[in-house]
Amino acid sequence: MKRSTIAVLAALIAFILLMGACTSPARFNDDKTFDYAQEGEAWGSVNDSDAPIRATASPKDNGDVYGGHKIIKTGSMSMETREYNDVYQFIRTRVEELGGYVYAERVYGTEPKEYGDSGRTLDITLKIPAGNLETYMSDMGGKAIVTESSIASDDVTDAYFDTESRLEMYTIQRDRLMEILEKATELDDILKLESELSRLTYEIESLTGTLNKYDNLIAYSTLNVYVRELVATQTTMQDTLGTRISETFKGTLNALGEFGKGLLIVLIGGFPIILIIAAIVVAVILIVKKKKKKRAQS
Repeated sequence: MKRSTIAVLAALIAFILLMGACTSPARFNDDKTFDYAQEGEAWGSVNDSDAPIRATASPKDNGDVYGGHKIIKTGSMSMETREYNDVYQFIRTRVEELGGYVYAERVYGTEPKEYGDSGRTLDITLKIPAGNLETYMSDMGGKAIVTESSIASDDVTDAYFDTESRLEMYTIQRDRLMEILEKATELDDILKLESELSRLTYEIESLTGTLNKYDNLIAYSTLNVYVRELVATQTTMQDTLGTRISETFKGTLNALGEFGKGLLIVLIGGFPIILIIAAIVVAVILIVKKKKKKRAQS
């Protein structure tokens, strides 16, 4: 008799809770925004100490600033720069200053050394507090050439509160079954109640994990940044070659000028000696010509 009574009682409580979940005090207003019966009032008579614990974010961070809606924001930026090292350092430093962090990072290629090198590309994913996403993207725009920029918003309000409602319902069911389990005496009833409690515990943990995931995605926006390093073009390399030739030619002229100055100094300083040598040479030439003339006459 006791066994039958307990089974009927358990079925009746489960039916009442199911009906109660359909008429939960949590509701949507006419403007389709979510509202509670009273601020701080629990759904049903659940003891706060038994309620599932999950991480929550402040209203400013988790998207409550959007009229109570739960918004997940995802940004994307594509950039080009010749100052790759400076931009890379700024990306990491600035995200930390705004309370974010690097979630994933990949670097392809090597630093270019000469014409024809492809350069480096950076593919990095950042997690930034939702309220600072636009600020970060604006700051990045001043450090490199932005070729693409976008922000997408995903409103998960309905899914979030539906998950929260189911979590509360399962929590109430678990607490009621635990009360019944304490009074159960029949082994078969105990096994059935424990099986149901195991299922409810799994559901509660799963829903709690889902809400935690939503909270994190809402509080921290995702930003995917792609940076391509620009390398010297062929025209730039030709300009560089022409500059080097011009500089070499100027150096040669300067060297010739210095040589001319030195030669002039030598000529001026040795002029007396040069004059004596020249006189001797002239005298020798005149003597030679005079002898040839005499021979010709004889």
